[in-house]
Amino acid sequence: HWTATRAPLLPDDFNRIYHHAAPRDQCFSAPLLGGEPLRMQGFARAGDLDLRLPQVVIDIRAEIGNATETAAARLYRVRLHPDRGRFDLLWLGAVPCGGRDHLLRRTTVHLRQWAGISR
Repeated sequence: HWTATRAPLLPDDFNRIYHHAAPRDQCFSAPLLGGEPLRMQGFARAGDLDLRLPQVVIDIRAEIGNATETAAARLYRVRLHPDRGRFDLLWLGAVPCGGRDHLLRRTTVHLRQWAGISR
């Protein structure tokens, strides 16, 4: 059924947990929004780490044919490097093309707001 009706798109009942590399007890049950407190104890030689994840709002806009589709990127992954004193954040977003990807004229990614980030 999937090959005839959805391919190459993901099935309607696809569970995104399939992509998680961490064990379930290390995954968040709700999407991360930014601003969450983070505490790591005993992971780095320099001592404990106490911080808040930055809050970032990213808008995506795609011009497909004569239509404009929008979406918001979500904080998808937090990778911690306590011994280096840093962490990596990954935001993902998707604009549904509905089989019109060949009509995509332009995609714009806009950093609308951020807090908790030094420049």
